Amino acid sequence: MTMIKKSQFKEMTIEQLKAKVPEFQNEVLVENVAKTTAGKPSNPGRVRSLKKAIARIKTLLTKKGSSYVEPVVKKIQYKKHNLKTPKQVKPIKANKNKVKKS
Repeated sequence: MTMIKKSQFKEMTIEQLKAKVPEFQNEVLVENVAKTTAGKPSNPGRVRSLKKAIARIKTLLTKKGSSYVEPVVKKIQYKKHNLKTPKQVKPIKANKNKVKKS
């Protein structure tokens, strides 16, 4: 996808802007995967320009009075485990070696 200029963003409606954010986020993901698998991105400056475009869109949405709400992703609830076991305190025993008074 070709990069869009700031003036073109301003001409778009709120719905069009909201539709562009996931597209750009998907492209950032594709570029990051290409970078990790191949070791070298196809276009190193592309990720930076995509992230800037996402920020521009979100800024324009707030200026137009609408905010972009991220899609809700169900997070996995992990059970918290206490890894530290409490120390077993040994009771104080009476000294068996005491000398008995006679």
